[in-house]
Formats: sequence, C-alpha cells, structure tokens
Amino acid sequence: MAQSNYQPVSDGALAEAANLVASGNARLDAGDYDAAIADYDRAIALNPNYAVAYGNRGVAKRDKGDIDGAIADWDQAIALAPNYTAAYNDRAIALNPNGPVAYHNRGIAKYDKGDIDGAIADWDQAIALNPNDPVAYHNRGIAKYDKGDIDGAIADWDQAIALNPNYTAAYNDRAIALNPNDPVAYHNRGIA
Repeated sequence: MAQSNYQPVSDGALAEAANLVASGNARLDAGDYDAAIADYDRAIALNPNYAVAYGNRGVAKRDKGDIDGAIADWDQAIALAPNYTAAYNDRAIALNPNGPVAYHNRGIAKYDKGDIDGAIADWDQAIALNPNDPVAYHNRGIAKYDKGDIDGAIADWDQAIALNPNYTAAYNDRAIALNPNDPVAYHNRGIA
C-alpha cells in the first residue's frame, strides 16, 4: 500500500538524491536496469518523498519485467505527488498495454516536458493500437514539426484530416508548415 506521510529531508540529502536520480536516468536510458534501480533505491533512501525517483524506478522495473513492482512504485509516486501525471500514465499502460489512450496521454505529458522523441514514440504506439485516431496523428505531426521533420508533420496532418475532414487544427498547422510566411494561416489558426 502506498504511503503519503511526508518526511523532512536535509538540503544535502535532497541534492544527493537528485544526483542519484540523474545517474539512474542515464543508466535507464542505457538499458542498465539493475544499476538504475540501485540509484533510485539510494535516492529514495535519502529522500523518501521523491515522487520522481519512485516513478522512474517504476519505469526501470517495468522495463525489466517486474510489472507488480512498477505499479507499486507508481502508486507511491502518485500518493506523494497526486498531480504527477507520468505515474498515472505509466500505471495505466502497465495495467493495459494495449490501451492507446494511456500512450496518447503519456505522449502529451512527455511533449509538455520537452521530451519530443519520447512523445513521438508514445504517439507511434497509440497509432499502432488505434490507427483511426486523428488527434494522435495531429499531435505527432506537431512534434515532428518541432523537430524539423516538415514532410513527416504534413503527412501526419494529412492523415488526421483524412480521418476527420472537419479537423480545423490539422488544416491550420498544415497551412503554416506549407507556407510559414503566410499571415493568413496564423490568423486562421488563431480563430479556429
């Protein structure tokens, strides 16, 4: 059962825990799940209130195949930080790995945090699970546009429009991508 009791932590312990989470993140990205989990364990020992450490340890456990352990960590992250959306999305995906909505929502959260590649990967998965979702294509198009993949963005917006011919945001974003110097396209996007 997740605990929500806040425990005071010294500034030094906070800084060391943050460094351990950064190290754990690098190890997680490298696929060294055991080392990542060990870093997150040490961060949590120093700062038992660190929701991100629980959330990221949950990702490492999930990637290692420990779904129950991952869910327990995400539950703890949510108990400590009820607005920590990434933990909710990761938990939803672990409970239903074939549910496109959780991937879509996690893609939005990653995009909002600046993780464009992670967002695109989640929208790729959402689209693979539900190829008829125009919003997933539209959002992935925005992320591709932000990365400079104009052709990929336009292709996604074309698909969003094909799925929903009334999707004005996709039309407006496509118009701007096709002619970024057209003030009318920006005006139309502003009033859509």
